[in-house]
Amino acid sequence: MYKPLKRNTPIATLIKNFINKKSGKVAESRNEIQRRFDHLDWKDQKKILMASLDSCMSDRSWAYKKLLRYWDKSFEAKVKEVWDKYHEPMCSWSIIRYFPVSYIKDNVESFTSKRDYYFICLRLAEDPNYVIDRKKLRTIDYLSVLFHTGRTISKEEADNLLFEVVHDMCVSGLSLLDFEDFDYDKGVFYLSNYRSIKLA
Repeated sequence: MYKPLKRNTPIATLIKNFINKKSGKVAESRNEIQRRFDHLDWKDQKKILMASLDSCMSDRSWAYKKLLRYWDKSFEAKVKEVWDKYHEPMCSWSIIRYFPVSYIKDNVESFTSKRDYYFICLRLAEDPNYVIDRKKLRTIDYLSVLFHTGRTISKEEADNLLFEVVHDMCVSGLSLLDFEDFDYDKGVFYLSNYRSIKLA
């Protein structure tokens, strides 16, 4: 009636089978490693992340997401090597967030994904001498950068930016999914409940 639970394979064995692509147990080991990853010792987590960065694209993508939470300077050389080889957009996330500012400044043109510049600004705009290229940011992202980096603007510019958000919202069309606190029973909505306007 009751079947005993399968005992966990030692993590060292799983890592070994995952790295050895001829083991015949790569997929099985990958699934078990990823399921248990958050609860493993740091030394094992580091081995797994390094091995995943040396693996196929899906394994690298999984590792890129984990690196955002488990970053350590010891990953820097490996991430740079992978970035230089593949230039995968998700790889840039950790670089922009954790690499030295000097590296980001020297390679800013390499980061071409849609929101890369926003995250670059969050790192660089804390320096009051850094000039934000306003044309590269959506209005709401520009306001977010100003807020998070402690920059100030005039009341007139603030009003103009708020009207830009309203204009963009009206031009692109309204979706009820973007409204907070929408009262379906009354069928009433207010522009002030629109997510972008609230943020602005």
